[in-house]
Amino acid sequence: MYTSDTPPARKRLIKYLVFKSVIDLLFVGGLAVGFYLDAFNPSLRGSLDEAGARGVAGWVVDKSNPAAHVEVQLYVNGRFVESRQADFGRADLVAAGVAE
Repeated sequence: MYTSDTPPARKRLIKYLVFKSVIDLLFVGGLAVGFYLDAFNPSLRGSLDEAGARGVAGWVVDKSNPAAHVEVQLYVNGRFVESRQADFGRADLVAAGVAE
């Protein structure tokens, strides 16, 4: 990195740049984790029960808030088709302790 004959100003600049690089890495890493958790919520659980020409059916539960309604988006071949709230109660999921 630097030797004993490196000028002090250059040493300070190198230390500053290394420090800045570490701070930038932590900032960008934090943003990436935040966006990942926002896009792929780890507390969501669900299943696609049926899919066909007449429609799709399934369930989704937010384990951090089981009583909440969850927005579900349908994509077919990478194209957005529709967005709906998963807001219908399912007695089988309540009996299994998955939902409230």
